[in-house]
Amino acid sequence: MVSKEKNINTSNYNYFQALYKSFYSAPLYADIAKRWRGLGITYLILIIALASLPFSLRIMMNFNQFFVKQIVFPIEKLPILSVLHGEIKFEKPMPFLIKNPDGQVVSLIDTTGAVTTINDTYPHLSVLITKNKIYFRLPDFKQFVGITNSLVGNKVYTQSFGNEDNGIFDGKYWIKNNGIRKMNGLVQILIFPLLTLFFLGLYIFFILIFSALGQLVADTFFGLKLQFKESCRLLAVACTPQIIFYFIIRATQLPLPGLGFYSLILLIFYFYYAIFSVKHEISATNNITD
Repeated sequence: MVSKEKNINTSNYNYFQALYKSFYSAPLYADIAKRWRGLGITYLILIIALASLPFSLRIMMNFNQFFVKQIVFPIEKLPILSVLHGEIKFEKPMPFLIKNPDGQVVSLIDTTGAVTTINDTYPHLSVLITKNKIYFRLPDFKQFVGITNSLVGNKVYTQSFGNEDNGIFDGKYWIKNNGIRKMNGLVQILIFPLLTLFFLGLYIFFILIFSALGQLVADTFFGLKLQFKESCRLLAVACTPQIIFYFIIRATQLPLPGLGFYSLILLIFYFYYAIFSVKHEISATNNITD
């Protein structure tokens, strides 16, 4: 049998091997510089998509809990209300307060005119029902990320009843038939691709900017002449340990002050390791040739 010799330009390692060998394999980095093609963007897409998946799942869970607590709960817990000629009929002592499990007032009914608008009296108030209007104050990004728990300052939406409006206002029915839960599902579907695209754009920008600096570092400290594409590929794969470390911390919500600093140190270490690996491979090849 005649065996085929492997093309010296064919890479020895594929993207999936690089996912774990980037932590320890010097031959991998030499192979990346000498035999991989392009800027390493395809590999970057792969590692960010895989690493961001657990983080995306955690955000989805957090968003669902946030959505139910801040938007669905204040409306679903409203009692069934009668609407007669555009006016709310409700025979209970007022103001009628609805509180969440934390004891915060999130919904209020007052048809007496004592409460006519959403103000700072109830900082967590989401729904106010007066004699002929329903006010909605929805949470925004500040509440979701925990910058503030108060809804003070958020935009208030109003729905008025006309004189010809008669019927029943059922909060659960209103939630079901106004696509509120579908909106929740749509947002959760978009979280993973949007998060991946965000970090991909961030890392691509970083790599394109700092690869030139990487060329300078390689030349100055190691006497190694790297092409721009080689520097990009090395930097993209050297980001792997840092990307995995960062997303694990974010997904598990481990308290680690200085996460950005540690991530930067990890990236610098592995990029230096990548340059050292390429330099060592070239030196070893030259010694064999000599």
